[in-house]
Amino acid sequence: MIIIRTKTLLISLLAAIMLLLPLQSSAQALDYSDSDLWWASGNGNDSEIDVFYVLPTCVGAWSDDSGAMHFNADARSAKHRKAWSLSCDLAKEIFGNGTNLYLPYYRQTTFGSPATPAAADSIRAIARGDVLAAFDHYMKHHNGGRRFILAGFSQGACLLVDIVKSLNKEELHRMVAAYAVGGNVTKADLKHPNVKAARGATDTGVIVCFNSWAKMNGEKPHNVLFPDNVLCINPISWSNSTRPAVLLPADAQPKSHDPHFPYGTAVVPATEHRAVTVAVDKSNHMLMVDGIDPAVYALPSMSNYFPLGSLHLQELFFYADALKTNVAVRSKASKRR
Repeated sequence: MIIIRTKTLLISLLAAIMLLLPLQSSAQALDYSDSDLWWASGNGNDSEIDVFYVLPTCVGAWSDDSGAMHFNADARSAKHRKAWSLSCDLAKEIFGNGTNLYLPYYRQTTFGSPATPAAADSIRAIARGDVLAAFDHYMKHHNGGRRFILAGFSQGACLLVDIVKSLNKEELHRMVAAYAVGGNVTKADLKHPNVKAARGATDTGVIVCFNSWAKMNGEKPHNVLFPDNVLCINPISWSNSTRPAVLLPADAQPKSHDPHFPYGTAVVPATEHRAVTVAVDKSNHMLMVDGIDPAVYALPSMSNYFPLGSLHLQELFFYADALKTNVAVRSKASKRR
């Protein structure tokens, strides 16, 4: 009986080790000296300012040819790169104007990843390791001592916080700002000496973070993705105050929604000739957008992530012009440091 139990224990132990080996192997960061792992590596500009951009979640859980499930994207997959392509274009449009854009592919956490803490931590560790490795390669081989901006959306925005924490004093001094759009900065993060909240349009070495919600009567906003986030600045007024700022004037001609996306992307008033405003709700650390119809911006197939009222998917579109302008403003301000 003892021999049988010992043999069973050894078999179980060997099976556990075999399960761990692929995980440890895949957890090793990608080699970012390979130019194929970069969507953009300077994009031909000769600017004084670099932008290092981290992509948002665009890939769902997937299975390989053997049927095994994966919860990290494949950075070399043509299918996954196609899913990222629109986000890459948007990053270039907003943050790549007159800057040197660096944008790596990485094994991001997918939609539909396991909810158990241990599994989720292992999956996130792979994504985090890739992004930190890509940034380290960029700093050693491309930056050349220039000032730089960190930017990202959603998952990419969250990973920016890890980069900010990794900076040494000299690197932090050269960081213009970290634009963590639709990201998560917690109270614990703010205890780190490198993590400082943006308070205006020109402060540098700070994190710009906000999450948006469409104002609805009787509906309290709630950040489903990042309930622990505590940072929120209004990207129209560049203020933390609760005073509303005009996102779209009453007499403005609304833009058309981008047809590439299955949800609303343009700021369109619910009532003709009514201004659309945005204000900070300090009780929820969210931006409240007033004057739009939230149903226009819903994506029913992903309502568990983005319930009615959530404007997470619209943030880069709604505030694109404000972000473009502010990149130039903060870059100029950083030159005076």
